[in-house]
Amino acid sequence: MLTIYITESANDCAEIILSGGRTGFVPLDTKRIVANSILASFYNDWVSFVSQARQLKSLQPKNPAIDDEIMRTLVKKGAALASILFGADLPENLFMGRKSLLFSVDPAYANIPFELIEYRESFIVDSFHVLRQIRDQDARLQRPRNRADKKLFIMNSAHSSLLDNVLKEKEIVASGKEWSVIDCAHISESRFIEEIHDCRFIHFAGHTDADGIPFAHGKKIPASSISRLNLGNVDTVFFNSCFSSHQNPKMDSLAQAFVKAGVKNYIGYSLPVRNDIAAEAAALFWKSESRSIPIHRAIARMRTELKSAFGEGDLTWVILNYSGTLDGSSSSKLHSSRFRTGIFIGALLLLCSIGLLSFRFLSMNHFAGEKSVPVVPPARNQTRPQAD
Repeated sequence: MLTIYITESANDCAEIILSGGRTGFVPLDTKRIVANSILASFYNDWVSFVSQARQLKSLQPKNPAIDDEIMRTLVKKGAALASILFGADLPENLFMGRKSLLFSVDPAYANIPFELIEYRESFIVDSFHVLRQIRDQDARLQRPRNRADKKLFIMNSAHSSLLDNVLKEKEIVASGKEWSVIDCAHISESRFIEEIHDCRFIHFAGHTDADGIPFAHGKKIPASSISRLNLGNVDTVFFNSCFSSHQNPKMDSLAQAFVKAGVKNYIGYSLPVRNDIAAEAAALFWKSESRSIPIHRAIARMRTELKSAFGEGDLTWVILNYSGTLDGSSSSKLHSSRFRTGIFIGALLLLCSIGLLSFRFLSMNHFAGEKSVPVVPPARNQTRPQAD
């Protein structure tokens, strides 16, 4: 995995370091300095462009000319971002042999759309699995906890305007018996914490704030409180709501909080997402999970399917962000009891087969040794008997 570190440096600048050993004959300890003002300007233009693209798509959602117009601008922005981050210092064969790219960044740079970076006349997200990690000096390693094979669907029905969409999403995602359902509008904050400590997968549908999860009567669990929990029991969290992966440099975001608490994979959106598209994204992701598809492949499939269903001009496939830890669990299979059971049974059958073959081999040698008579060669001076 190639890791791109982007950290705050002196003189109001960002320091960009590429790290990952060697690929071919190209050393990867490359460092570059970029002014924060340039990165901030790019991000502001990006947010404005996404808003304009949404307006165009809402007027003519099925018009391919609109998609083409949006994509032309998107390609320009991808080329500009690649130039800002890497300049002319990026070797052509830098990405050779790579399957995943990790952007480990300080909170100030977490909202930059790295998925958009130009690569071979397209975008890096079309060729690589793009993983994000928000660097945090207060991050700590959480203890793995005993995990219940349970899936938890969390809905927030407090906003009446979203109620129909939330209920529809519930039917799409949580219709199976393996799902438990709770509603933030009807439970306490402490009950919420109890439930997320007793599950392995979490899906959230409905309204969230960028810095926390709202409850009834104006109450809220701030992201900073979530970050102090020990959620080592949770493999994957999908927050299917607007701004669910948006980062405020001055406070914990939901993505940062859950990963800091020990969650291995977090999926969310950096900007607003349309309700019908969010529901489709949820259906695609959990369908992949039910088939034990690796999470990075599941997300790549989501991006492809969303582009196919709603057009490339709808930029949900770009604002969809995947955050996780640095260990191998971020690119491992989505863990399900069926997958682990299948691996165990397969290994057991393999061991039994090896044991049976070994037993047969030893048995054949044993019986062959009992029946065989050693042939003693005649002495040199001994005359062989003549045949009659």
